[in-house]
Amino acid sequence: MISRRKRASAIVLIALIQGSQWLLQIPETWRTLSIQFAISATVFGLILLRDLLRKGGSRPPLGGILLGITFDLLPWLLLSWAGQRLAAGVVPVALCSVPLLLALDSQSSFLRNFSIAGIAGMVLAASSALELRADQWARLLALGAAIALLAFSLAYARRLLVSGVPLAPLLFVEHATAAAAFWLFSLRLPSPHLAAAPPLAALLISALAVNTAAAWLTWWLLAQRDAVRVAALVWPQMVVTLSLSAFLLRQQPGWLMFAGAALMLVSFLALWRQDGKETLIFRVTPAS
Repeated sequence: MISRRKRASAIVLIALIQGSQWLLQIPETWRTLSIQFAISATVFGLILLRDLLRKGGSRPPLGGILLGITFDLLPWLLLSWAGQRLAAGVVPVALCSVPLLLALDSQSSFLRNFSIAGIAGMVLAASSALELRADQWARLLALGAAIALLAFSLAYARRLLVSGVPLAPLLFVEHATAAAAFWLFSLRLPSPHLAAAPPLAALLISALAVNTAAAWLTWWLLAQRDAVRVAALVWPQMVVTLSLSAFLLRQQPGWLMFAGAALMLVSFLALWRQDGKETLIFRVTPAS
């Protein structure tokens, strides 16, 4: 039985890593993303090789190929395109809605209610940066598609993990697929974000912290708890991002930001403190 202390430590680490990654100022281009996923795939591949030498193993989980496309590649493409013309607060609010999208398919009103509360918290925190126009409908559709892909991917990965697929093979196949996909795009298409190459040290830190450590801990938690709760990790991540930006950029946060951050944290803690039978979400057939 995994102790609550270990889960809490993993949650804190994920929130700190994901919420502070913007400090590295790494431009997200086809090539930088391909390199980061290639580094994390190499780490997971070494872990997989060690396990194979110790215990033997089975064929790689083909479901990881699907996750590399639906969880890593396509959402990034859609979010990058949609976010270019949307107000700064729209994309974070949309990302915070993933738990609700998953909870809609559950039988638990508890999950649905606190998922709504988490979104409301982000709306309050980002209220000064929310603006929608009628001519943005195509980008909003792309944003909705990205959120649906993320929700599907979390539910699908949950099914794979509870069916007994080990972490290392799944993450290796997923990240190797994403690295190859981003590299192929870099050969054919101009990058959506044109910028100077980032320092190698920053790229390596990001790959090891975000793509490797945070990804491993997230999938580790997903093997234990349902997809709604794991998707809700975005709420404390947003709180870390808001706190760091307010402190480092010398911003003066208003009471709406404080109230929104508090609501996100309370909603997250309520979800994770509640134990009980977990619901099956998005009944998809796992691949092996």
